[in-house]
Parts: sequence; structure tokens; C-alpha cells
Amino acid sequence: MKNKYFYFFIFYFFIQINSHSYGQDNRWVYISNNLDFELYMDKTTLYCEDDLYINVWIKLNCINDCFIYQTGKSKDYILRNYKVYIGKRKLKLLSYIVYFDDGTTFENDYPQSVKNIIPESKGEDIYNFISKNYYCN
Repeated sequence: MKNKYFYFFIFYFFIQINSHSYGQDNRWVYISNNLDFELYMDKTTLYCEDDLYINVWIKLNCINDCFIYQTGKSKDYILRNYKVYIGKRKLKLLSYIVYFDDGTTFENDYPQSVKNIIPESKGEDIYNFISKNYYCN
């Protein structure tokens, strides 16, 4: 009987480590986290354009401070589409969609201008992870 509990514990521990490494499934690769969000990258939609930048979708799972006062709703997660300018330390947010915990969404398809990466930010975590692990050629 004790062996069953031991094997169950080992199996449960392995599942917990494996789920953190990949996000919710193998599509999402863990990048980093801070007090408010866990960052994941969608490896299935990542692609290079003109060898100048990488287009990628990033998922921000909300951990803390999820309530948005203007809407009166709590966000569950956000998907953001970025252009990552490798070698230039720049990002461009192309679009995003906020998924609220009540099942509703808010979408914005108005691209921002290219921005320098702020040190010690989520943008720097994204840039460092992608520039270290993915190349355009």
C-alpha cells in the first residue's frame, strides 16, 4: 500500500514539473514570470520575416492584480503578437487580445511603433529568450 502512495507522489511530481516547463501544453514554452504574470511563447506560430525580425505570439497568464477597474472585470490571460528585432534590442506590439475570466474578450489590432527594450522588463525577458533560442536564416 505504501508503494502505491510513493509511486502516485512521484507521478504527480513529474506531471507538475512537466506542466510548468511547457505551459498548458507543448504549444506554449515557458519564458519567465514576475509577481503579476507568467510569460509563455507560442512555438507553433513563430516565424521569421525578411531575416530582420521574428513574429511571435506571447501569452501572459495573470497571477496577481488581475482586476481592471475601467471594465470592472478580471483578466484571465492576454495574447500579444510581437515583432522581435533580433540584434537591435527592439520590439513592436502588433495586436493583442485580453481574455476575461467571465469569458468575454477585448481585442486591439492597432500596431504600436517600434520601441527600445526597457531593461528588466517583460519585453527584455521575451527578447532575451527568443534571441537566445531562435534564429532567422
